[in-house]
Amino acid sequence: MTPQAQKAYDALKTYIEENYPMLETQTGGPDKYGKSMLRYRKNRSFCTLFEQETGFHLLIVLGAKERAAFEAQRELYAPETLRQYEEATTYHDGKWILFPVEDDSALGDYKRILALKRRPRPNQA
Repeated sequence: MTPQAQKAYDALKTYIEENYPMLETQTGGPDKYGKSMLRYRKNRSFCTLFEQETGFHLLIVLGAKERAAFEAQRELYAPETLRQYEEATTYHDGKWILFPVEDDSALGDYKRILALKRRPRPNQA
């Protein structure tokens, strides 16, 4: 993984661990997508991070309500994020969006999308 991708991976992983502590983690070995880390609660997946040579992929599956919420705030997202959303396939269980990440330029978009699935933990004062 490149240094820029590693920085983005570490930042996103830390954000998820700090804001979604109730989620469990399941790690998988190398496969065609690389080493993976699935975050979930009970039987509902939250997101999956797939490590790659040049970066990593973030997989988020949005259900019907989450897609409606995304559509309501389309103007908040970068054009590349919107393109990836539009090109993603919708299955019976939701829209599967695989974001290729090589730097931290779109982390704000990814955090916003994760917040559609589950609100982050309130800041501790």
